[in-house]
Amino acid sequence: MSSTANTIVRVCCADCEGDGVTENYVSAYYHQREDIEVCPWCDGEGYIEFKELYDTLADAWLDYPDATEIFPVE
Repeated sequence: MSSTANTIVRVCCADCEGDGVTENYVSAYYHQREDIEVCPWCDGEGYIEFKELYDTLADAWLDYPDATEIFPVE
């Protein structure tokens, strides 16, 4: 087996909870403002992607049971 990654694991972004955007609330006395911006952690994708080396996809699911997607590198 090669030493390069053969599996891609995608997990939901914890910062934006998979929405791809973050909401920032600013409050100064009686004035409130809500800023919605692209999530800086996942760049608006809603997920974080890891490239890993596994013998089988089942092994990857054991390490990442909360993954949204696991598939082989093409």
